[in-house]
Amino acid sequence: MKLLLLSTSDYHGAGLYALDYTRYLRDTGHDARLLVKEKSSNDSYVKAYKRTFLQKVFERIYHLFREPKALRTDKKYHFHHLESNPLFPRAVDLINQANIDPDYILVFWVSGFLDSNHLKALKRLTQAKIIIMTADPAPFTGGCHYAWNCVGYKTNCKDCPAILDVQQKLIAEKIFKKKKRFYQTVKPTIVVGSSYMYSLAEKSNLTKDLEYWFQY
Repeated sequence: MKLLLLSTSDYHGAGLYALDYTRYLRDTGHDARLLVKEKSSNDSYVKAYKRTFLQKVFERIYHLFREPKALRTDKKYHFHHLESNPLFPRAVDLINQANIDPDYILVFWVSGFLDSNHLKALKRLTQAKIIIMTADPAPFTGGCHYAWNCVGYKTNCKDCPAILDVQQKLIAEKIFKKKKRFYQTVKPTIVVGSSYMYSLAEKSNLTKDLEYWFQY
């Protein structure tokens, strides 16, 4: 089985999760490759995405004019909004650099590297099954990694309590709608590792109609 794993990095919490999972898959006989934005390991099957000079110039211009205003948030929700470049990386470049024609694409934490548009393009190019690997509730919400007592994820994340600036509160709802379109189009499988995460997946308006796999 050929598997492409995607992560922003291969270090710290989420990145180490992706790296360890890649090693596990390879140890069990699968052809698994991890593609990241930032690499620190020495493993040959982990590839750091290489940008061309043109891509670097475009990204600098893009962020110069499109860099979003810093969000004022309630820190307990761990609301992260890291925009990815809408044009790069291209799906064909990701596949070529990973050097794999995958049967499955496993998506870990990819903020600041890839977004739903990139993942949809990968699906169109490869026809691989997309699997969302959850480490926290972020895939079920409009941006919060911990929802606490908020139940906005059950509907549309409108009037998000994590965002303190009233003029910015629409951001969570916009992210929620973008994720909803992605889930409806791609129909990924959601992998959860606890009964708590499973209950969130069942309740979220984003994922309640998707297939779940329980990972022990």
